Amino acid sequence: MIDINLLGEKQKPKPEITPIETTTPYRAKAERRPGRIFSLKMIFLVVIAIVILLSVRRYREDILQYGKDLVAYVKTLTEEKPEPETVPEAEIITEPEIEQTQPVEQPKPEEQEPEPAAIVAWDYGRSIKHINAYTAMVRSLSQNADYNLISVSRNGIIAEIETVSETQMVEIQNAIKSTFSEYSLEFMTKGMLLRVWGTLKSGTELPEISPSEEYATPEANRNAINSLSKQHKLTIKEQGEAAQTERENVLRLPVWIKLSGKETDILKFLNDIKEKGLSINITKISGQSKNRSEINEASELNFDFEIIM
Repeated sequence: MIDINLLGEKQKPKPEITPIETTTPYRAKAERRPGRIFSLKMIFLVVIAIVILLSVRRYREDILQYGKDLVAYVKTLTEEKPEPETVPEAEIITEPEIEQTQPVEQPKPEEQEPEPAAIVAWDYGRSIKHINAYTAMVRSLSQNADYNLISVSRNGIIAEIETVSETQMVEIQNAIKSTFSEYSLEFMTKGMLLRVWGTLKSGTELPEISPSEEYATPEANRNAINSLSKQHKLTIKEQGEAAQTERENVLRLPVWIKLSGKETDILKFLNDIKEKGLSINITKISGQSKNRSEINEASELNFDFEIIM
């Protein structure tokens, strides 16, 4: 564009001004702070460590088992496999000739030595001692002295006797002392009631006796006890068996029987068990008797034993 001067003077042309290109100034990228980056890394590492610890704690046994299996597997790979054995060629073996000898004559049955008797694996002598102690206590009492209890088990004996006078009480005490010299005895009186406690002295020898071979089976012993109770007119009021138990490498069947009848018949019943040699382990004998001096005498016997199976 040309400017015209109205006064007639030419004006100098204005120099053209070239526009300067303006551009958006460059912003340098903001530098990251090293402290902030380090904090983020630490938090990330702590989170990973916590996750690893929780995983190890929860699956510790599985990891240990896996490690053991891995070690065992590597061990089997590293072990040298045994070389296959070479089978030698078969050799021809010639059997030596056996000289024929005359057969040895076996002795006749009557000439053979008898087989040794079976060893009793339980203390049969103690069973006999129980019978002896019970029957001896009953027989040491006066005829008109009733007893509420006579009990024999293990190494002890207990009795509770009703007396009618102090003189009778003293006589019974003296009779018990002379009968049970192998026992340590204690007496206690309460009115006309006499209580006795006896303990077998240490070192006392038990009877050396063995049961009869005739009663070597449980059935034989059961049948004998039932037969003897009928023979002596005793009534079986209660009878039972417990579960079989094994003690001292012996299988035992606990049995208990409650009998009632006359006192003399009960004593005969116990005496026959001893004389016939029933193969039973007597654990406890207890009984009572009322009206011993009367015709209507009433006696009871609790008989506990074990059948050896």
